[in-house]
Amino acid sequence: SAKAGHRQMTLDELRDLRNRLILAEVPAELEGDIPQLITTFVDQLGILVALNKALDNLWTAGHFAFQKHTEEFRSNFETARLERRVEQLKGTVREWRRTVREARETYYFLNFFSMSE
Repeated sequence: SAKAGHRQMTLDELRDLRNRLILAEVPAELEGDIPQLITTFVDQLGILVALNKALDNLWTAGHFAFQKHTEEFRSNFETARLERRVEQLKGTVREWRRTVREARETYYFLNFFSMSE
């Protein structure tokens, strides 16, 4: 839930904000840390997009733990922690696909069902 002064944004809203920030010209009197903040935001958003893709892969592949899964991050969340989470999820995707492949090789009739069934 959003607290006073804080606003939750969807991935599409964040992408739109990124595009507007990239196209914006920062006035000289505001320069300071603004370009670095924009760069950090763009980098974090790229990582969040990768995280979203990994979560979508897990959901699409039928992983039981990710059928109703959501994750939220504060804007000041460390980039390195986001990157570790993405790598963890990618590892989970690989492990799940290996598990499903082995189950389908062992139990032939599983091949007649999609993972969502």
